[in-house]
Amino acid sequence: MLKPGGIWTVCIHHNNWTRKSLDNLCQDIVSNKERITSLRELLDSKPVLPLSWVEQGWAWGNAFGQFRLKRAIKSCLQNTWHTKKKGSYE
Repeated sequence: MLKPGGIWTVCIHHNNWTRKSLDNLCQDIVSNKERITSLRELLDSKPVLPLSWVEQGWAWGNAFGQFRLKRAIKSCLQNTWHTKKKGSYE
C-alpha cells in the first residue's frame, strides 16, 4: 500500500531491542536516506501554513482525548495505590 504524500514523522520505541533490531534500523536508514530530512531542513525549505478549521478541530480533539486518558489512568493508579495502602489486597 502506498502512503499519501506529505510529511510523515516517525517515533522509534527502542526498549528491549536486540543488536539485530538496531542493525535493521541502521540498514533501513541507509536505504531510505534520500527520503529522510531534519526538522531544520524542512522548516527552511517550506513555508509553515496555518491549519484549516478541520485540522484545528482534530488537533484539539486529540489533545483533549489524551488529557482525559491521562486523567483516567492517574485516577486508576491513585485508587489502586490507596486500596493497596489500606491492606485490602493482602
